[in-house]
Amino acid sequence: MQRYLTQIVHLDRHLQQIQISTETVHMKKILISWWALWTDFYQDGKGKGVDKTGPNFDMHRYFYNGYEKHILLCSDKEDSTRFEHLCAALRKEFPDHEIEGRYIGIDDVLDFYEIKTKVEPILWEHREYQMQLFFSPGTAAMAIVWFLLHQQSGLNTLLLQTVRAKKEGEDPVIKYLNIEREETLGSFLIKQANTEKAAFSKHFEDEDYYIGRSIEPIYHLAETISQANRGNVLILGASGTGKEHLAHFIHQKSARHNAAFLTVNCAAFGDTLLESRLFGHKKGSFTGATDSHKGYFEEANGGTIFLDEIGDISPYMQQLLLRVLQNQEIAPIGGKPQKVDVRIVAATNKDLVQLCKDGEFRWDLYYRLATIELELPALNQRGPKELEALIDFFIKTKQKLFGRNKALQLSSEAKKRILSYSFPGNVRELESLIERFYLLNSSKIEISDFPGRMTEQVLDTSSLKLKDIEMAHIQRVLQMQEGNLAKTAKVLDVALNTLKRRLE
Repeated sequence: MQRYLTQIVHLDRHLQQIQISTETVHMKKILISWWALWTDFYQDGKGKGVDKTGPNFDMHRYFYNGYEKHILLCSDKEDSTRFEHLCAALRKEFPDHEIEGRYIGIDDVLDFYEIKTKVEPILWEHREYQMQLFFSPGTAAMAIVWFLLHQQSGLNTLLLQTVRAKKEGEDPVIKYLNIEREETLGSFLIKQANTEKAAFSKHFEDEDYYIGRSIEPIYHLAETISQANRGNVLILGASGTGKEHLAHFIHQKSARHNAAFLTVNCAAFGDTLLESRLFGHKKGSFTGATDSHKGYFEEANGGTIFLDEIGDISPYMQQLLLRVLQNQEIAPIGGKPQKVDVRIVAATNKDLVQLCKDGEFRWDLYYRLATIELELPALNQRGPKELEALIDFFIKTKQKLFGRNKALQLSSEAKKRILSYSFPGNVRELESLIERFYLLNSSKIEISDFPGRMTEQVLDTSSLKLKDIEMAHIQRVLQMQEGNLAKTAKVLDVALNTLKRRLE
């Protein structure tokens, strides 16, 4: 009887394998699993070292058929003696099986949020394969991550697990988990985990930065984006709108937050210096290179690099940066290529699409950078209530900075002038203005305390004449576009020649 039961188990296993292989006959497949100390090594005194009846060994001995390779994941950040021992034992026992050990650096193996952000890029890296995710080894949090990625990633994944033999002489059994891709449960679990992990209030309170209602949706989206450990982000917006703060926010809310966040102003350097700053150089690689130097990409490995003013880099630097994005590796000047794991957040106040159309910026680089685009509005697009809130915020924060006993007081005329000003320099200009007022150390700010640019050629918007209202609006938009006639005409939806005639 036992012999017949064993044959039935073997037949059931064989039929399952036929079913799976028939569905994926044209697609190469790989196996991905965790190693687990408690299941891959003896724990009960029966032996020492690797347990060759553990789930990873059982998988290779009984079920490893048709796989291109097995990616074995280790949660440690660096070499683990036991993990290396397991990989070596598998390679020795099964020399024809390709086994790739991966260290992915997880601080807390029970932290769903961190595990998901570290594992997801590996699946995307192998998206051309059918990925069979081995459920059995690993923590419960790791199993939940496999389940959710299977449901929501949209990739070709399959869940499987093995059941150990209950008696000597019997073989383990493999089970394929035919779970429908239902998003509701997965979305709920992700939302719940992220809510617990983020610790970020719905009002986005921050002692050092005011985030108004108009840009809260942008920060909500940025928080969602940060949860994936991959994907580059392009932040658009005029100078002074807060692009660097948003980039730093993305870094802080990601699993990379314990690694470096480095900022580079691409417009501040020529090609040679920028290449050296970004990718590093070796001693003697050029005149003046008396020592080797690590680049920002190497220093930010595992973290985030913020490339500000990306629209100003030359065609030569565009080509170098594209190579980094395509191959995930850098080549220091005078050195050999080396792999890096860096998330890029880029920013610009220029119209990159137009630059691409004009042949000044590479389309392929643009597509690589703009996996996600976030656009910050100008200050004069955020409404008077938000401007007032920003004024109050800066008055309070700068009072602490300058050590004043009393908060700044604005006369009614001074406040009216601020609220009617277009602020072409955006939030940064408003912040500098409040700092100027504190430096003047006046008990009450009057019109005479304003810089000349805010008191000269003030337009009378109280007129009811159509031509006056039209001219006031044109001047306002012109200030918003920092004097650029072409952009102003585009915003006003008029021909450039028409705009010039109106101004004349």
